[in-house]
Amino acid sequence: MQQEIRKIPAGDYRILETYCDRRNTVRKIELAGGRIFVLKQYKRPTRLNQFAYTLFRKSKARRAYEYALRLQQLGFETAAPVAYLEISRHGLFHTGYFLSEFIAHPLLSTLQEGDEESRKILEDFAAFIVEMHEKGVFNLDMNPGNVFFYKSGEKYRFALIDINRIRFCRHLTRNDCVEVFKHLDNLPPPALSVVLVRYAELRQWNPQILCGAVMLRQGFNLPRRIKTGFRSLLSHLGLRK
Repeated sequence: MQQEIRKIPAGDYRILETYCDRRNTVRKIELAGGRIFVLKQYKRPTRLNQFAYTLFRKSKARRAYEYALRLQQLGFETAAPVAYLEISRHGLFHTGYFLSEFIAHPLLSTLQEGDEESRKILEDFAAFIVEMHEKGVFNLDMNPGNVFFYKSGEKYRFALIDINRIRFCRHLTRNDCVEVFKHLDNLPPPALSVVLVRYAELRQWNPQILCGAVMLRQGFNLPRRIKTGFRSLLSHLGLRK
């Protein structure tokens, strides 16, 4: 396996699917032997960051690898880290690669809301976020496209990807927690309300205040989001027929 991994920068692998090819490139690949992985190639950094990554700062590839290990140590699922590679040219950091196991589960962004099962998924997702916050995991890129889900027994479990913007803290303030929810703006307001109400219940917070704070942080199309979100909140609290 090590030999195959070392050949990755030379493009010695089979591309099965390209998920993203913008700033960074994310591909589903097959290495010799038929094993399937996900390979993330990071965009070459600016010259200033090349010096930083060479001298004192960890590269994004290395952080992705180490953060994945840290999440696993804390009991959270993520794409299992396999390796990271750092390529240097002329003595300076040039390109980073992060190789992880492929996750064959649906993304939360594909969830179709409107039935009891989808509500159960969202409520279990809220419990997952509570556990992260109580263990000091501050995820600044918590959006539905970065979360896989699957059923295990009677509960749904979740796995995180794209974890470079995670911070590990001793304690998260309420403002920190609200900031995390800001990135769930891709969830429709009714679905977001389910998550917020359940989160508030589990933490014994006021759900109206939490919902309002999150809507204000999201800001986008604020009047419509507040109106729709408030109606959903009232419904979930049993205050609207």
